Amino acid sequence: MDEHGSEPIGGAAQPSRVGGHNQAVPGGVDWAIASVERVDWRRDHPGLAAAYSASPELVERVRSLWPADLAISCGGCMELMVLAHRGGFLFSDDPGKLLGRLDPLCRLAGDTPPLASESAEDRAAIEGRLALLRRSARQRREYVEVLSAVWAAIGPLWEREGRPQVERAVAARRRQIEDGRPWTEVTSGPLPAYRDELDAIVRGMGPGAEVVVVPAYYAHLGLIFALPDLLVVGVRAAPSDPRVGLEPVANRLKAVAEPTRLAILSQLARSPSTVTELARQFGVAQPTISNHIKLLRDAGLVTSGAGGGRRELVADQRNIRQLMAELGTALALVPAQAG
Repeated sequence: MDEHGSEPIGGAAQPSRVGGHNQAVPGGVDWAIASVERVDWRRDHPGLAAAYSASPELVERVRSLWPADLAISCGGCMELMVLAHRGGFLFSDDPGKLLGRLDPLCRLAGDTPPLASESAEDRAAIEGRLALLRRSARQRREYVEVLSAVWAAIGPLWEREGRPQVERAVAARRRQIEDGRPWTEVTSGPLPAYRDELDAIVRGMGPGAEVVVVPAYYAHLGLIFALPDLLVVGVRAAPSDPRVGLEPVANRLKAVAEPTRLAILSQLARSPSTVTELARQFGVAQPTISNHIKLLRDAGLVTSGAGGGRRELVADQRNIRQLMAELGTALALVPAQAG
């Protein structure tokens, strides 16, 4: 990728390199694998939905790839980012190169970087995955086969439609960097709900560090991958048609654009409840409540929880925040300044 000179700004580097038309394998496969458990993400990218619908066996292989104790909160395969970094493939635009070297990379010993972008639990899971790959030939074989199968399913669409979108996004970000725009502007749009976290990571980076902006086709809100001297910010490459990508947001908004469903979601955000309790509280039949819950669940806004042996429903706070962030991004809303 092209590199531009950078000057330290506030203890961290101005974005000096735009990862080009890929993060294709590390970022793209990470989002694609995370979307296996996220119906709303697959709706966001019909190509992902079509790929998995055509290969239900691939869905099961992805789901069974890791033991439950090595689950990562956001799904995906963040350990692949570590492996790609170790092998020098983090910004490669040739997926075959990384996939072809994945087995020997998995066998390499090495300390897992601090990964300031991840929680302590997720860092432990990533370390556990890397350790398992290092010691188990069977796990390595299945890992390489599954990731290769995922890319085989989603790669053609990326080549046909994704690459042109990403190339346009790369060119636009490079122009911003060449114009001397601050990194906060170059990374604007993705992850608005995590801007404070992003700011904190940048403030903690050393003077020689880089902030690298990587437009990607298979992206949802965005991606943060923080190494001690490198912060990767994955952003979504905007399609030519501004309506593309907004339909999933509009559909999720439809789920709450009805007074009873919005009131149910509000109730579940305050306190988990069962269908029976909701039916009694709202004075409607259980089948009616169940239908409202189905629509909210399909939108990713409600999920099931465990509560003393009862089948309780809870609001998915993370997905609600994501929906609000997506709406803010779509409307180009700027958070209000204090004071």
